[in-house]
Amino acid sequence: MSDNTYVNAEGSGSARLFRAVGESFGVDIGDRERQDWRVLLGALYVADHLIDDRRESELSPLVKLLEGDGLPGIDTEFQEACWDFMANQTPERRQEIYKNFGQMAEFASQLRATESIHELIRIRLQDAGVFADLLSLPTTDTIDPTERDDFNDWLLSFSRTGYLVNSLHDLGDDYQTGETSVKPTPKARLVLARSALRETIIGINKTPLRTIGSLTMVAFRYEVLGRKPYIAHLEH
Repeated sequence: MSDNTYVNAEGSGSARLFRAVGESFGVDIGDRERQDWRVLLGALYVADHLIDDRRESELSPLVKLLEGDGLPGIDTEFQEACWDFMANQTPERRQEIYKNFGQMAEFASQLRATESIHELIRIRLQDAGVFADLLSLPTTDTIDPTERDDFNDWLLSFSRTGYLVNSLHDLGDDYQTGETSVKPTPKARLVLARSALRETIIGINKTPLRTIGSLTMVAFRYEVLGRKPYIAHLEH
């Protein structure tokens, strides 16, 4: 998480991928939904930084950012986008968002404590579910609820695959930095690889064929190049 190689949040590869997949399912993705994805993906990066780099046990700085109080070091344009996003949410949805981010902090604490690879997999899949819940499309009062359900089902599968592949890629580093107590033994890596492969196969089967290339590029940018959205100078 200390890598400072960022890409502009407005050009988020993940947001573009989500749009492409959604449209492949027949979902009408509007400007508001695309902007919401960009904001949430940026907020998720801030949360990841606070949890992993600063070892925050709760995310009050992120709550301040979302509520409009600001956060030192965060790009002004992104702060304004966060405020606009939260202003357009219902009170129930705002509470759900805060709850989701709080769960992520709790999952990170559990990961640091566990020495079991099976427990690590369970926690990471729960974390992926929260990620998907944050980014899922609403299905009520829309003209395409079935298509949106299909997209949300894909998003959950995409998240589960991504979280396990990320854990497999980072297991050694995470053990060295204390982000997990699971030793990166050959057996642990094999168990994790099997779970990641299983989720990958499920995810590919749910992914529209014409978006497979975009999905591969996003994974390469984030896992191999380590690029993150440019939203802040979070080391401050």
